Amino acid sequence: MIVLGVDPGNEGAFALYDHRRRELIGVWDMPTYKVTVGKPRVISRTKPALAKAVNAEHATMKAKSRNKIDPVGVLEIVRFCKDQGATLAVIEDVGARPGQSGMFVFGLGCGLIQMACVAEELNYELVRPQAWKKAMKSDADKTAQVPRANLIFSGQRHFFTTKRGTDRPDRAEAALMARYGAEFLSERGAA
Repeated sequence: MIVLGVDPGNEGAFALYDHRRRELIGVWDMPTYKVTVGKPRVISRTKPALAKAVNAEHATMKAKSRNKIDPVGVLEIVRFCKDQGATLAVIEDVGARPGQSGMFVFGLGCGLIQMACVAEELNYELVRPQAWKKAMKSDADKTAQVPRANLIFSGQRHFFTTKRGTDRPDRAEAALMARYGAEFLSERGAA
């Protein structure tokens, strides 16, 4: 059984796991692109002087760039994984927390991942973090996922760090979710 694990979000990741061979086939960062935000432009035919004044004020504002999930990139990764034999995708089902911003963007990303699975006819399961972390004997803290993944995937530690040695807990979570799907969800007949 080959399972795709997905840690959603702008800094999320995908991991493809082959349960028969007990190894990762590949790990990919969430595909994103940059957009510029923060410089609105006002157009008014009825009050051009007001529009000019507002636009002059906005011209002094600094533009910011933000990452957005690339829907085409998501579809390409899911398609590749399906072509490699994936029969199930396990997507982390994370809800909003009080005072947390950016949940709309996060939810949009989760929806894009689900739609890519639907488009490629790949079964998927939404799994709460508490469920897969408990089953995988992993700590609730996101930073604890890299040591756990290094233990489980000992010969493939390179997937969970950058070339400069920085830990990538998003990649580790995606890999652990893929393994969780292969070990626990296949028994329930989800695949």
